[in-house]
Amino acid sequence: MVLLKRLRLEQENVRSALEWGLGCPSRAADASELAGALFWFWTKRGLFEEGERWLARAIDVPAPAWVRARTLIGLAHMQDFQGRHSEAAVTATQALAVGREAGDPWAISVALFLQSLATFQMGTHDVAGPAHRRPERSPSLGAKSSSRAARC
Repeated sequence: MVLLKRLRLEQENVRSALEWGLGCPSRAADASELAGALFWFWTKRGLFEEGERWLARAIDVPAPAWVRARTLIGLAHMQDFQGRHSEAAVTATQALAVGREAGDPWAISVALFLQSLATFQMGTHDVAGPAHRRPERSPSLGAKSSSRAARC
């Protein structure tokens, strides 16, 4: 909670950094990573619309697959919290595909959770059961990786 309070104090600087980074081709991937990392802050502060705006901009910039997956997860999260469950399901499906491409176990598991949550909230339980009971095999969490995707 202390870090969330500090981040709140720096909120204007964070907004400036995102604006500058997303507008600068050489820093856009870094800004996209920052936006993806901030989704929990926006959630805790109730800033769903602001978070969605930044994340929507961030997914439009070229970035490594693991960054894109986490940015899509943040966007699905914002959509879900705003009650737009069908959009959240679509975005979570995109995050799952990109997470699999990146071999990012965290992104895979969270994307599957968000898909299931959206399906449940839409009341389509008959679809949720069969689609999400199959076990998902992802890369071993214990495997060594030189990729930044392995870090949570």
